[in-house]
Amino acid sequence: MRKKVTKKLELSWEQRTLLGMVAGASVAIMISFLGFLVDTPAEMAHKELAELADDYYITYLYPTLLGDVFTVDPGEKLQGYVELGTPATYLRQLLHYDNDKNMLSAPIFENVACDTNRTSIKFFPVEPYGPRDYTIKYTWNCDGMPKDE
Repeated sequence: MRKKVTKKLELSWEQRTLLGMVAGASVAIMISFLGFLVDTPAEMAHKELAELADDYYITYLYPTLLGDVFTVDPGEKLQGYVELGTPATYLRQLLHYDNDKNMLSAPIFENVACDTNRTSIKFFPVEPYGPRDYTIKYTWNCDGMPKDE
């Protein structure tokens, strides 16, 4: 019987250095890609406010602005809000809306020190004036956020 002879792969210091550089660069690239997947606190606050605003407009404000008469052309009822927008809705109102159902979102805004009495949104209906046809103007009073958007 013959013994199996295995040779150890021996690398020179130049090869080890090159291998280490390639491995280090690969790790750095992976970490940078993971960094793009994680939102900053400011981005999280912006996304959360957009979601709260969308829910508020669709389930409460839009039906309220139209009133009880849904047979009327929505453009007639909403035309007055196109240029000036709706009255400001404050973050505090959105968090407490519908029996405090959005209070679980409060820590997201606390992370960027939002003043819930000064951070607000205004809705501007756009044609064809459906429940999802609007734009929002944000007024931020938080750390690291632009004042108006």
